[in-house]
Amino acid sequence: MELTLSPVYRHAQRVLSQWIDARHAAARREAFRTRTAVAQLGLVDRHRLARWLAWIVSAERCRGSRRLDERLRQLDASLHALMRTTLATLPSMYTVEAVRLTAERPVSADTAPHMTSVSATR
Repeated sequence: MELTLSPVYRHAQRVLSQWIDARHAAARREAFRTRTAVAQLGLVDRHRLARWLAWIVSAERCRGSRRLDERLRQLDASLHALMRTTLATLPSMYTVEAVRLTAERPVSADTAPHMTSVSATR
């Protein structure tokens, strides 16, 4: 089954992306356009957008910043609240990173090389 996104959702996501990437002065100018695009979303698309934002905020937190979280609260309090509710249901990015790191074997000068069919001698 293919996921289809409505044109209204794609527009809101595009405008919100531009707002996220904008510098302070430009973000203030883009805020009205962003609020207008978000206000046109239906309930399902609003939840999709909140989930998308939750993943972005989660990734930002891994980098040690909470700036976007505060900016979203100032932009649209109801979208921010929905994003925070969704964020609580996501797996921790730290947990995902820890699982990935524990799955990898440590490598040192004493570790024998891992042979693959491409690098193996015949």
